[in-house]
Amino acid sequence: MKRYGNQEIIDGFITGNAIGANQQLRTSNLGLTLVAGKLQATASDGSALSTDNPAYIVIQHSTSGKNITLKLTDANSFFEDSNGSSDIIGEEFGTTSSVAWGENRPFTIYAVNGDDTDSGLELAISPRPNAFVSPATANIGYHGNPAATPSDNNFFFLTSTNVTSTHNAKPAIAIGTIQMTKDGSDDWAVTSLSTSDGIGVFNYLYETWIMPLGQMGALANTFLTSTGNNVPTWATPANIIYNYTINRNGEISVSADTQSAGNCTEDGSAGGDTIAIVLPYKSSGFYNGFHGILSGRLRSDAVVTLLSITFLPNVTSFNIGKLSGNDFANVSENHFGDTGDDITAQFKYKAF
Repeated sequence: MKRYGNQEIIDGFITGNAIGANQQLRTSNLGLTLVAGKLQATASDGSALSTDNPAYIVIQHSTSGKNITLKLTDANSFFEDSNGSSDIIGEEFGTTSSVAWGENRPFTIYAVNGDDTDSGLELAISPRPNAFVSPATANIGYHGNPAATPSDNNFFFLTSTNVTSTHNAKPAIAIGTIQMTKDGSDDWAVTSLSTSDGIGVFNYLYETWIMPLGQMGALANTFLTSTGNNVPTWATPANIIYNYTINRNGEISVSADTQSAGNCTEDGSAGGDTIAIVLPYKSSGFYNGFHGILSGRLRSDAVVTLLSITFLPNVTSFNIGKLSGNDFANVSENHFGDTGDDITAQFKYKAF
């Protein structure tokens, strides 16, 4: 048995805050601060990490099924989000390029084991909540260097060292969360840390998040896209509701509604463009939990019409369909033309 201060290290596990996805004890003496736009890993009391004041992280060994305890002593595990000196500008994380994400978006903090040594231990952030290994080289970014391939599976590392080829496909564990927003220059800003953020905190699993309009390929002031860039709009888009939740199983639950946004302003004359509802995260594939119901009153219908979603893997939007005879047909923009037309949707899909 070893000791760190008044904490015991027993069989590679440190007595401290339990934060791992498998409920094992994962960190000791690790904290997080946000000062003047600088997000930095620190000791638990906010003091600087050092060889005399290390944090301990239990993580999977890189070549076997066992765990290994590594020390984090690097006071340079950070990134700057300040305008003009941002380290993270250009990292899109799968969002629409040059379109702001003005609502808080949850990000998971990861520890990544590069080579089973203390010096190879690095921290990263990602929209993905349940990674067990870091992504491929093309999906890794670091200070001033966005990932080559934008994706909501990307890891952005809190280091100025090029880790794209040393920390790809390496053991990773989730150790906490932060929230961020993005401006129109694809520059992210960390939201002021609260009791919902930090090391060992996963409160985002119990919160409802707001999806910004015009994101993930949606046309301006909507959560819709189409084959020909024509979609219905509503008089007061600020009152459109699009909320979602995310859990550690990678399941996304969506609730969207236009009923409080005033009259539908589409006259139904724009043509037959297939309408699709955009997603807060790209879908990853089929699974038994896929389900969804849409309902809406269309111009050609005297009653509320049951609609459906076409669930597909590896897409950022789902087509909307309606029952026509014995078959489902795609809903097009020219179905909308009555001031009372609305879309309401509740569905769940697999993202990660």
